[in-house]
Amino acid sequence: AIVTVDGVMFGWIGGSCAQPTVIKEALNALAEDDSRLIRLSTEPEQQTQRDGVTDLPMTCFSGGTLEIHIEAHHPRPRLLIVGSLPVAQALAHLGKAMNYHVIAVDPEQTGALAHADEVLVDLDAIGGEIRPNTYTVIATHGNYDEHALSKIFAAQPSYVGLVSSRRRAEQV
Repeated sequence: AIVTVDGVMFGWIGGSCAQPTVIKEALNALAEDDSRLIRLSTEPEQQTQRDGVTDLPMTCFSGGTLEIHIEAHHPRPRLLIVGSLPVAQALAHLGKAMNYHVIAVDPEQTGALAHADEVLVDLDAIGGEIRPNTYTVIATHGNYDEHALSKIFAAQPSYVGLVSSRRRAEQV
């Protein structure tokens, strides 16, 4: 089963008597970025203690024991780069090397960032690509900075960068 960061379980683990505990422990594992092995039983205090196993109560009256390994998997961070200039190309290569999911926004359709994981040509589509783990950089030499920034700020990414001089940044 998969438990998302908002506590939704996809799949099945032991029925309704086990699921609340599994979801709670999965959320703890995500928050702590740590794996764990839990053992659910109707009488956890009677279980033989084992190193690395956390015994927890289960409300199923059918008896039995469930051992569940919980492993935290965080989504890959995303790097959204607007523009196709050499600095944008270098960032895309660096993002790929650092295992980011690289999204290039190339309204001029230059093809310079074809090595990105995704290439968008529509500036208005930027907002739909931004998640809480998205880092954005605008590197366009002023061609459509304001338009891109308005879409990016509305979507609230983790980071917004603008490649420009201080003077240009103040104007934007």
